[in-house]
Amino acid sequence: MIFADVLEHLSNPEATLATARDYLTPGGCIIVSLPNIRHVSAFFSIYLAGSFPRRERGIFDRTHLRWFCIADGKRMVTQSGFHIDTMVVNMRLNDRPGGLVNRILRKIPPPVARTAPISDFLGYQFLLRATKSDA
Repeated sequence: MIFADVLEHLSNPEATLATARDYLTPGGCIIVSLPNIRHVSAFFSIYLAGSFPRRERGIFDRTHLRWFCIADGKRMVTQSGFHIDTMVVNMRLNDRPGGLVNRILRKIPPPVARTAPISDFLGYQFLLRATKSDA
């Protein structure tokens, strides 16, 4: 099951994941992608500019009901009865996907990109692949 940039729009994403777990076949997995509110662009917007922006897309999408740091997303997935197998971090310096700096960031090797504080501050979005926990 794929939850691509959807859980942050739900009032109870934990319940959605728990229900999905019940329907998942043995050996099945979920893929969850979430924007990272701890991204450096949030620091600039909130702490330096003094504003929590509401935009049409991205981390500050005006339709978000929830915000997640990487640790929050991982905790939500594991507490919903899943074991995280893989994490991928999409690196980006700002809200716009193109540009030289973003192309350079995408070349950071995945094991390095997954380490804090690099993933926490330069990870614009993170993806988790998780399977049902046995417990």
